Amino acid sequence: MTASKTGSCLCGAVKYTITGVPQHFYLCHCKSCQKSNGSAFAANCWYKQSELQLLQGHNSITTYQDKSPESGNPLERSFCTTCGSNLFIKNETMDQLGAVSVTSGTIDDQADLRPTMEVWERARREWLNPVEGALRKETQ
Repeated sequence: MTASKTGSCLCGAVKYTITGVPQHFYLCHCKSCQKSNGSAFAANCWYKQSELQLLQGHNSITTYQDKSPESGNPLERSFCTTCGSNLFIKNETMDQLGAVSVTSGTIDDQADLRPTMEVWERARREWLNPVEGALRKETQ
């Protein structure tokens, strides 16, 4: 049986389902993700694009073209126009792979989600310890 989860933005204008398990659950410590999330890192789950289905709120989503990532690979950051919740992230590489990153905080049932990878560690806050057991990948 394929796992299925629901998710939504803070105000509930956007609702979605995702099926399957994340290909990756990663914490990104880059400055762009810190600024976008207003936090020390972003916590994102990679799914196949075909596993994401918007149930409502198509017209409540807008996309910001983030050209600031240190990787040089621009990101499309999708968020709710009503409450501002970050929802989905894509870039050219992900498009080629048929993948989408779903912000883990918008997934309703997070009980079985645990980060498997951390990226851009050089920007990690010094008070934040690495996640035990997670792969650590420093990107260019």
